Amino acid sequence: MVYNASVRSRGSVTGYRSPLLLGIGVLTAALGATRPALAAEPDELAQGIAFFQNFDDEHAAQTFRKLLASSPARGVAAKAHLYLGLIAFNANAPDAADVEFKLALRANPAIELPPQSSPKARLLWGEARNEVTHEVEQPEAQARAPAPSASPPTSPAPAATTTAAEATPAPSHPRPAAIALGVSGLVLGAVAVYGGIQVLDYQGLVSQANASPRTVAGGQLVSAHGAAAFWADAWIPLAVAGGACLVGTAFTW
Repeated sequence: MVYNASVRSRGSVTGYRSPLLLGIGVLTAALGATRPALAAEPDELAQGIAFFQNFDDEHAAQTFRKLLASSPARGVAAKAHLYLGLIAFNANAPDAADVEFKLALRANPAIELPPQSSPKARLLWGEARNEVTHEVEQPEAQARAPAPSASPPTSPAPAATTTAAEATPAPSHPRPAAIALGVSGLVLGAVAVYGGIQVLDYQGLVSQANASPRTVAGGQLVSAHGAAAFWADAWIPLAVAGGACLVGTAFTW
């Protein structure tokens, strides 16, 4: 009798738990069926990272782009863009790498490069982070800036004064006089230079005659002396007058 009672008691307990166990099994099966769909994106991300770590950049890039085409979560998209940037950097395409790095930082500003990344990749990553940070800070600074105060209206200038100023013609420069002074200055300067050359020639003949008397004729010395005597007194005033004319040209132009 005791044995049969125990059997009946165990059977009753088993019969009570069977519906509960069945419900738990159904729920577990349902969760197991939905789990691959929820983990599809991380699995593809892990697969792409594995390709990248095995130096298979081509398959890694295909995996990351396929993942991005499915509109993943921002954190997953950030990692995909980050590795696409590293792949572009390895392919000597720094511009494409910069674009991918910025997309990664815009999706997740806290994301970081893998520890094994090269110093040059980290340098490009730092530049991209600075630019993205500046993009974020600039609108915030503009939003915090106070609105410019309205400036008081300026009173218009009197119409009569403006009209009078516009009607008054600008004084014209005496161009003909300036041109005449300039031409006179050039002519006087040229004559003064000629006279100075005559004086220097006479002094050269005198020096030559003193050194070698037979090489210079007396008539030549007399003729040169007459010209030199004239120009010795005339070339300096002519030079001064020519300079004055040129100065006058500069002031009257």
